Amino acid sequence: MRNQEAIKVTKKKLLGVLSHFNRPIVLTKNKRETSEKNFRPDPKNPEIMLDGYWTGKPVKIENGDFCVHYVTHKGEIWIGTYDGALPLKGLEPSGRQRYSLVMKEPKVYKITDYDKPNIEVDPILMDNFLHKNGAVTYTYFPTPIKNTIIKKTSSQSSVDEDFIGADKIVMRTSRVNQDRLRRLAISVFNGRCAISGVDLPNILICSHIKPWTDSSGAEKTDGDNALLLASNWDSVFDRGLITIMDDGDIKFSRLLSQSIRDSLGLSKNSSLDPRYLTEGRKAYLDFHRRHIFIAK
Repeated sequence: MRNQEAIKVTKKKLLGVLSHFNRPIVLTKNKRETSEKNFRPDPKNPEIMLDGYWTGKPVKIENGDFCVHYVTHKGEIWIGTYDGALPLKGLEPSGRQRYSLVMKEPKVYKITDYDKPNIEVDPILMDNFLHKNGAVTYTYFPTPIKNTIIKKTSSQSSVDEDFIGADKIVMRTSRVNQDRLRRLAISVFNGRCAISGVDLPNILICSHIKPWTDSSGAEKTDGDNALLLASNWDSVFDRGLITIMDDGDIKFSRLLSQSIRDSLGLSKNSSLDPRYLTEGRKAYLDFHRRHIFIAK
């Protein structure tokens, strides 16, 4: 994985990729060629990269957020999903524990013009992000950078034009997490709609109980926060027109008349099998009832 072919990007294209990140970021930097070996494949799983030998764990991000490693002397940037900090064997004489950040689904980008001045992009990408001074270990960007460092610059409008097409550069982290959760839901619910029992894969949707936008990094990939639903049930559940009680019974919004239910094939006798009502799933369903469901 360390030797994977880098995706070549300009500074503007890279900024376009970063602007689509909707989760916090932890950034580490490698300023010396002699330290490159500190960013290395996991010997147990070469598809995972281990970052550094740090004396502390990141405290401002969660699993599922973004992890960025910048090799400054090469104009190389690695981007992946943060999956915790791995404690390394042995303690320092001082008794301190060292850790390596775990980066999953890593992608490496080569900034083709990293050593060339760009007055439009440098104040955003270089000064306020990649070269921003942080702690000795980590630099944090707790909110999406499009809402913070990009908004602070007057050159945003000219850069935004180059954001068009930036998603052609592959950064699949959020999508990968959703696909993983779907596979988990298919396994948990035996490839059937959790309410109707329909087993046609083409119409089965992995639905978050607590919406993706409201979930923490860990909640986004928590199997208890998922339901496998046929499209008719998913559409009304996602919009708060039905909810599920602790005993599995379906509660309908008053906005769904009997004629609409009949047209959509929503049987009033349907329910969620109680075996799927784990304590974790009940907690997410309680959130859905209180914040998503439209009783009216």
